[in-house]
Amino acid sequence: MFFVYEKTINVASKYNYPIDDLFNWFATNWDIYTALEDLGDTATPQDIVNDIFFNPDCWYDSFVRDMDLEEDIVDNLPSDELAEQLRDLLEDKLLDYYTKHWKDLINERSTNNS
Repeated sequence: MFFVYEKTINVASKYNYPIDDLFNWFATNWDIYTALEDLGDTATPQDIVNDIFFNPDCWYDSFVRDMDLEEDIVDNLPSDELAEQLRDLLEDKLLDYYTKHWKDLINERSTNNS
């Protein structure tokens, strides 16, 4: 008797995506104002960063298109797993960025809502 089992291997992407490009996409393209509106007035920079990575369906399609991700990544890496890898890489950098710019972001949100 032969036992049938599934064997999974990890394969690295063919292209090396620069960390700064990945970071800049979230810092400039991701819609922080919708997240701030959804999270409310008590939101913190950590809440924003958590929202990014716990809700990849909100940004996945745009990210894949804008970053021109390889077809193998899109076909073989579910959005939640991509978000987890990006979180491991970018969480601290995004938290620093949103903490540094927090007052400006809140003021800009208030101005846009007026």
